[in-house]
Amino acid sequence: MSAMARNLGLVMRSLFGFGTARSLQAEGDLADNLHSAWINMQDALSRLHATIHRVSQKMVARPAFALAA
Repeated sequence: MSAMARNLGLVMRSLFGFGTARSLQAEGDLADNLHSAWINMQDALSRLHATIHRVSQKMVARPAFALAA
């Protein structure tokens, strides 16, 4: 069991720069902030996409000029 814990510590140290699970607890706030930023970015991009789609549909439905018959 202690060998597994040591190996996990070595892997964590090489991946994250610190080697204990307790060290990751302090980094939890960073993960929460990144997750919130990601969700906010997805929401903003979704609203922007919907706005662009709505405007482009209006432009297609209403031509800028009418052809004379």
